[in-house]
Amino acid sequence: MKKFIKHNSLVAIMLFIASFTAQAGLITLSPTSAVTDVNTGDVISFEVLYDFDTEGALGGGFDINFDALSLAVSSIVTNVVGDPLFGRAPDTLAGLLSGWAAGDFTGIFGTGSFGTVTMEVLSTFGATTDVTVGDNANLIAGPFVSVSTFAPMNVDFTGFTVTRATATNPVSAPGAILLMVLGLAGLGLRRRKIVR
Repeated sequence: MKKFIKHNSLVAIMLFIASFTAQAGLITLSPTSAVTDVNTGDVISFEVLYDFDTEGALGGGFDINFDALSLAVSSIVTNVVGDPLFGRAPDTLAGLLSGWAAGDFTGIFGTGSFGTVTMEVLSTFGATTDVTVGDNANLIAGPFVSVSTFAPMNVDFTGFTVTRATATNPVSAPGAILLMVLGLAGLGLRRRKIVR
């Protein structure tokens, strides 16, 4: 009998813990402009999409990270998601859009867009750079909370990579000089033939 009670207690505790870690949602950075073959001065933009189809969220926040030596934020257009009193546009910091948040007492359900971000490619951009999204690190808004369990939700985050354009086989400096010397020599020989 003791074994049966002990087993049932363990199952009840496991079910209780599992209810607090339900799979909940997805936040994706979806590029709306090319992020490959970019050059200095190019503009890229992406939409911040959410999917709370599996389980609604009372609200929460997230950050977007990027390399401040590669990209500079040009504009942020936020959409009203849920109750406008609980929404928050992100702070623009060096390499970070901090504390983007939304919430509603009745819950945020389904799919939609938190807004659109536009960035400019800087001259110090290397070969590639990542733009990532994740849990709100500075806890301005905190993690997303489930509408059914009132516990933090498991949210998957998806970012993207920006890639610089590759050069189209430029002629090296020594090669260019050699071509110029050969061309001048050819002109000199032709002139010499004409003079004779």
